[in-house]
Amino acid sequence: MLFSDTPLASEAVRVANEMRGSGEPVPTNDAERGVWSKYGNLYHLQLLSGTQKVAFLAALPPAEHLATFCWLFPESQMPSDKLNWWVLFLAMFQELNGERLAARSHYESLRSERLSQHASGRLLDQTEEGLRRLSGPQL
Repeated sequence: MLFSDTPLASEAVRVANEMRGSGEPVPTNDAERGVWSKYGNLYHLQLLSGTQKVAFLAALPPAEHLATFCWLFPESQMPSDKLNWWVLFLAMFQELNGERLAARSHYESLRSERLSQHASGRLLDQTEEGLRRLSGPQL
Protein backbone atom coordinates (compact mmCIF):
# COMPACT_ATOMS: atom_id res chain seq x y z
CA MET A 1 0.00 0.00 0.00
CA LEU A 2 1.51 3.32 -1.06
CA PHE A 3 0.16 5.92 1.36
CA SER A 4 1.86 8.83 -0.35
CA ASP A 5 -1.03 8.50 -2.83
CA THR A 6 -3.70 10.70 -1.21
CA PRO A 7 -6.76 9.07 -2.87
CA LEU A 8 -5.56 5.66 -1.67
CA ALA A 9 -4.89 6.99 1.83
CA SER A 10 -8.34 8.58 1.96
CA GLU A 11 -9.93 5.33 0.85
CA ALA A 12 -7.93 3.35 3.43
CA VAL A 13 -9.16 5.58 6.25
CA ARG A 14 -12.75 5.36 4.94
CA VAL A 15 -12.51 1.55 4.98
CA ALA A 16 -11.14 1.59 8.54
CA ASN A 17 -13.98 3.90 9.56
CA GLU A 18 -16.55 1.52 8.04
CA MET A 19 -14.97 -1.39 9.89
CA ARG A 20 -15.11 0.55 13.15
CA GLY A 21 -18.70 1.57 12.49
CA SER A 22 -19.63 -2.05 11.85
CA GLY A 23 -18.17 -3.09 15.18
CA GLU A 24 -15.29 -5.07 13.72
CA PRO A 25 -12.33 -5.57 16.01
CA VAL A 26 -8.88 -4.28 15.19
CA PRO A 27 -6.85 -7.33 14.09
CA THR A 28 -4.68 -8.89 16.77
CA ASN A 29 -2.89 -11.76 15.02
CA ASP A 30 0.63 -11.13 13.72
CA ALA A 31 -0.18 -11.45 10.00
CA GLU A 32 -3.07 -9.00 10.09
CA ARG A 33 -1.24 -6.63 12.49
CA GLY A 34 1.60 -6.38 9.95
CA VAL A 35 -0.79 -4.98 7.37
CA TRP A 36 -2.64 -2.93 9.98
CA SER A 37 0.59 -1.30 11.17
CA LYS A 38 0.78 0.51 7.83
CA TYR A 39 -2.00 2.74 9.13
CA GLY A 40 0.56 4.32 11.45
CA ASN A 41 2.59 5.35 8.42
CA LEU A 42 -0.56 6.58 6.71
CA TYR A 43 -1.42 8.98 9.52
CA HIS A 44 2.14 10.17 9.85
CA LEU A 45 2.48 10.92 6.13
CA GLN A 46 -0.93 12.46 5.66
CA LEU A 47 -1.09 14.64 8.77
CA LEU A 48 2.39 16.08 8.43
CA SER A 49 2.28 16.82 4.70
CA GLY A 50 0.88 20.25 3.97
CA THR A 51 -0.36 19.37 0.48
CA GLN A 52 -1.98 16.06 1.42
CA LYS A 53 -3.37 16.94 4.82
CA VAL A 54 -6.44 18.86 3.63
CA ALA A 55 -7.60 16.10 1.25
CA PHE A 56 -7.00 13.41 3.87
CA LEU A 57 -8.94 15.30 6.53
CA ALA A 58 -11.82 15.79 4.09
CA ALA A 59 -12.19 12.00 3.72
CA LEU A 60 -14.30 11.74 6.91
CA PRO A 61 -16.31 14.04 9.16
CA PRO A 62 -14.17 15.27 12.10
CA ALA A 63 -15.91 13.14 14.76
CA GLU A 64 -15.45 10.01 12.67
CA HIS A 65 -11.78 10.79 12.04
CA LEU A 66 -11.26 11.13 15.80
CA ALA A 67 -13.16 7.94 16.61
CA THR A 68 -11.38 5.94 13.90
CA PHE A 69 -7.97 7.18 15.00
CA CYS A 70 -8.69 6.17 18.61
CA TRP A 71 -10.07 2.80 17.45
CA LEU A 72 -7.01 2.08 15.32
CA PHE A 73 -4.53 3.26 17.94
CA PRO A 74 -5.72 2.82 21.53
CA GLU A 75 -3.47 4.80 23.86
CA SER A 76 -2.87 1.73 26.01
CA GLN A 77 -1.27 -0.05 23.05
CA MET A 78 1.02 2.76 21.92
CA PRO A 79 4.74 2.04 22.22
CA SER A 80 6.51 4.68 24.30
CA ASP A 81 8.60 5.82 21.31
CA LYS A 82 5.43 6.69 19.37
CA LEU A 83 3.35 8.13 22.18
CA ASN A 84 4.31 11.78 21.54
CA TRP A 85 3.22 11.50 17.91
CA TRP A 86 -0.01 9.83 19.04
CA VAL A 87 -0.71 12.78 21.39
CA LEU A 88 -0.04 15.24 18.57
CA PHE A 89 -2.39 13.47 16.17
CA LEU A 90 -5.05 13.09 18.87
CA ALA A 91 -4.85 16.83 19.55
CA MET A 92 -5.14 17.56 15.82
CA PHE A 93 -8.30 15.47 15.55
CA GLN A 94 -9.76 16.97 18.73
CA GLU A 95 -9.08 20.43 17.36
CA LEU A 96 -10.69 19.53 14.05
CA ASN A 97 -13.70 18.15 15.93
CA GLY A 98 -14.14 21.41 17.86
CA GLU A 99 -12.82 19.99 21.15
CA ARG A 100 -10.65 23.03 21.71
CA LEU A 101 -10.03 22.58 25.45
CA ALA A 102 -8.99 18.93 25.10
CA ALA A 103 -6.81 19.73 22.11
CA ARG A 104 -5.16 22.65 23.90
CA SER A 105 -4.49 20.46 26.94
CA HIS A 106 -2.79 17.82 24.80
CA TYR A 107 -0.77 20.38 22.85
CA GLU A 108 0.34 22.11 26.06
CA SER A 109 1.29 18.84 27.72
CA LEU A 110 3.28 17.80 24.68
CA ARG A 111 5.00 21.18 24.43
CA SER A 112 5.91 21.11 28.11
CA GLU A 113 7.34 17.61 27.82
CA ARG A 114 9.35 18.47 24.70
CA LEU A 115 10.72 21.71 26.17
CA SER A 116 11.70 19.99 29.42
CA GLN A 117 13.82 17.64 27.31
CA HIS A 118 15.27 20.57 25.33
CA ALA A 119 13.87 18.89 22.21
CA SER A 120 13.27 20.63 18.93
CA GLY A 121 12.11 19.52 15.51
CA ARG A 122 8.94 18.71 13.66
CA LEU A 123 7.00 17.39 16.65
CA LEU A 124 7.51 20.58 18.63
CA ASP A 125 6.91 22.74 15.55
CA GLN A 126 3.56 21.04 14.87
CA THR A 127 2.63 21.35 18.55
CA GLU A 128 3.39 25.07 18.53
CA GLU A 129 1.34 25.49 15.34
CA GLY A 130 -1.63 23.84 17.02
CA LEU A 131 -1.36 26.13 20.01
CA ARG A 132 -1.17 29.18 17.74
CA ARG A 133 -4.32 28.08 15.92
CA LEU A 134 -6.14 27.62 19.22
CA SER A 135 -4.97 31.03 20.46
CA GLY A 136 -6.78 32.72 17.59
CA PRO A 137 -10.41 33.76 17.59
CA GLN A 138 -12.91 30.98 18.08
CA LEU A 139 -15.17 30.60 15.05
